[in-house]
Amino acid sequence: MDYRIVKIIDEYLVVVNYGYVHNAEVGDLLQIYEIGEQVTDPKTNEDLGTLDVMKGKIKVVNVYEKMSLCQSNEFTASTSN
Repeated sequence: MDYRIVKIIDEYLVVVNYGYVHNAEVGDLLQIYEIGEQVTDPKTNEDLGTLDVMKGKIKVVNVYEKMSLCQSNEFTASTSN
């Protein structure tokens, strides 16, 4: 299933529609992708899909029934020193 960021709290915290009902657990690592442009083979006109780009990683820090609060993994790593 595709989960989505449903609210941006600040530059480090977001809410994702991924919670207990989806088996979310504190510590889960999620990757954030930006859906890219549609790519078509110019010779065959076959749809090859989208050119998606990973934008970052987030870590689940608090789980609710249908959502989770997640923190930027980069922020977590830089503050653990």
